[in-house]
Amino acid sequence: MGISVSTATILHWLKSGKYINNGDSVLELGAQQLNNDLIESAYWLEKLASVFKVPAFSKAFDWTVKEKTFLASGMQHLPEDAPFANEFYEHLGLKYACVDFDDSPHSIKMDLNFDSVSENHRGKYGLVTNFGTTEHAANQLNAFQIVHDFTAPDGVMIHILPFQGFTSHGFVSYSMQFFWMLCRSNLYRVIDVNLSAWEKVKIQENVSSFVKSHSLIFENKDNIDDLEFQDMGIIIVLQKTHDIDFVPPIDVLNGTQTRDPIMKRRYWTVFNQGLLNQFLTRGKEWLKEKLDSRS
Repeated sequence: MGISVSTATILHWLKSGKYINNGDSVLELGAQQLNNDLIESAYWLEKLASVFKVPAFSKAFDWTVKEKTFLASGMQHLPEDAPFANEFYEHLGLKYACVDFDDSPHSIKMDLNFDSVSENHRGKYGLVTNFGTTEHAANQLNAFQIVHDFTAPDGVMIHILPFQGFTSHGFVSYSMQFFWMLCRSNLYRVIDVNLSAWEKVKIQENVSSFVKSHSLIFENKDNIDDLEFQDMGIIIVLQKTHDIDFVPPIDVLNGTQTRDPIMKRRYWTVFNQGLLNQFLTRGKEWLKEKLDSRS
């Protein structure tokens, strides 16, 4: 998805509200690039430079708009030769790193399905971004634990991800329920959330042909081409308000109880309200001693 005007809007608001500051470290999942809409927007580039109190982008970079291509829904496709985001962030006075599985510039080589955040990077980044990356990971649990572990206490996480549609993009689209449960389990504060939608489109030919050629049981396969889909995205900005180990989200109602000691420890922020209340009063070190004594 890349760095777009939406990203600039969020960064400007976070900087204005002192959620991020010059000199903070930013960690991106995936080596992101700059979208044409941001390169073309002198207004937002000027606003960003002003709020971060840095020289104008126009005086520092000779960015040119790359060839524009669009998806069927009307979303602009990110050009392969677009500028990398590291120079954008560093111009704003932020220390930059990214996670990728290849040798992209400024990258920490990691596999989101399997790898863990090393101790020297754990909790070191005031801003962690997930701009269309985790939907490409099969191991969602590990991917979101990586985001959590990179993020510093009181740090900010920005997720810009598929919400519905995208019938042949990535592995998953996210529901609001996922983020509600993620925030509940990890005590994240929701700073902002927004949804965006593009034009409705007919189902993609590669999807419809796959269904028609493999559907032997159901009789409505010839109607598949009449289906319409609407690609939607979610932008959600979260703050890591407490320095705790990652707790996986679990899809149960508030107030659900369990007698299983393993489940009660594993999902303690959900199933152990007494422990949660004491932690909020006594802090991390007390919690560690309490959980270690039950191991």
